[in-house]
Amino acid sequence: MSEARPDFVPYRVHAQRGIIDTPWFTVRLDEISYPDGRPGTYYCVGIPPSAVVLPVLDDGRIALIRQWRYTLQRDHLELPAGRIHAGETPLQAAQRELREETGFSARSFEPQPMFHPLMGLSPHEAWPFVARGLELGAQELESAEQIRVELYQPEEVRELLRRGAITDVFALVPLLRYLCLDPS
Repeated sequence: MSEARPDFVPYRVHAQRGIIDTPWFTVRLDEISYPDGRPGTYYCVGIPPSAVVLPVLDDGRIALIRQWRYTLQRDHLELPAGRIHAGETPLQAAQRELREETGFSARSFEPQPMFHPLMGLSPHEAWPFVARGLELGAQELESAEQIRVELYQPEEVRELLRRGAITDVFALVPLLRYLCLDPS
């Protein structure tokens, strides 16, 4: 994790007020002073940290999920992901999300570096893992989830990325790290 640089001056926070509090996120209004002393406001969205899993089968194929997203009113290619519940580690959440959304369990979970998908809006953290040694079981979908598992060769995933067919940042970061940085 990078450290704050001494030549950057933090904003001064005078007051914080919660505006929205839901089971999925919060919104807070901060009354601040900018580094130059001007007063201002900043809205912060609180989102619990999440785990994301890149499932890789023994033959090298990658399991993506096609999930319906209400906000965009269509399905999208993604990776299994979800919030880390209170008392869970990122690894435990990754194991749970993989099982629930794909039906797979895995012999190993290799952590990738954590990333901030929304840093201009939220301090939200995403904890990615590459799952290997997959065994298929049954999906455990929540009542609102519509998810189908699809298997792709790495080159097919590269082509999906080149075409812009995968737009979810929780899928983009782990896939690009894996396909561009992993020598295997």
